[in-house]
Amino acid sequence: MPNFLRRLFAEGAFNAAFVPLFAGVLERDGRAAAKSFAEDVLTVLLWTLLVLVIAAQIVMPWLMHVLAPGFADEPGKLDLTVQLTRLTFPYILLISLVSLLGGVLNSLYRFAAVAATPILLNLCLIGALLGLSHWTETPGTRSRSGSRSAESFNSSG
Repeated sequence: MPNFLRRLFAEGAFNAAFVPLFAGVLERDGRAAAKSFAEDVLTVLLWTLLVLVIAAQIVMPWLMHVLAPGFADEPGKLDLTVQLTRLTFPYILLISLVSLLGGVLNSLYRFAAVAATPILLNLCLIGALLGLSHWTETPGTRSRSGSRSAESFNSSG
């Protein structure tokens, strides 16, 4: 679901429509008018996606029953799916705003910042994985409860 919305709002139809409109306003009416246009679009996009994300967070269990009805048959699978989708869903808001601002920068011939955003995303993800791995439970290990860890499984042969 987040990938579908990303394609629609961030990198798909929305961005394909916004960039030519912004470039046209920039060329025809100047930088101040283009800035005002981008601010108006940013406001509408932000509030629209904020409402969508909040609504999706609230109705996520029912939404998952519609999108993945077979998950309800396995104990815990639907709950995990709901939890993970709730965790990743706000990404659509953030990536859409980044995409909008990237379109503005590309129209202003500032390509380096837009090109570097995937690098920053990957560095943040790597940092989060390294930083949070000490406090989160992963398959094969358990948190500080004293249960078996991956090392004990490997050493017990």
